[in-house]
Amino acid sequence: MTTPFKFSSLLLSLIISLSILFQLSKIKIIEQIIEEWLYCYPNRTLSEEKIEILKEHHYQNLRDDMRGVVSGLNSAPAWICREIDLEEGGNWFLVVATCLDLIYSNKEKKIITKFTDHFHNNLG
Repeated sequence: MTTPFKFSSLLLSLIISLSILFQLSKIKIIEQIIEEWLYCYPNRTLSEEKIEILKEHHYQNLRDDMRGVVSGLNSAPAWICREIDLEEGGNWFLVVATCLDLIYSNKEKKIITKFTDHFHNNLG
């Protein structure tokens, strides 16, 4: 017979597992979008919809960080970091911010640091 304590413990464990799985699938989608963008060299363009997904992920990282919920700190693949001139082992929070700056720099034809500034200001 399952006690209420065991049941709530199992439920909590299930919720945590699902949360981790959801977070990993979000990271996988972000990784695929960034890979697509990197493979579009030298033009490196993305649809507005995919740029919006990256922006929403970036702003969600900022909101989570302000609430003390650390997310996006897993290391991105080394080859992605190298492609965008970051040190290997850069976290997804910084990788997404850097990619957004590079995307908007290309669109605006000037250097944009808005997203990495958000990242650095949140850590400061």
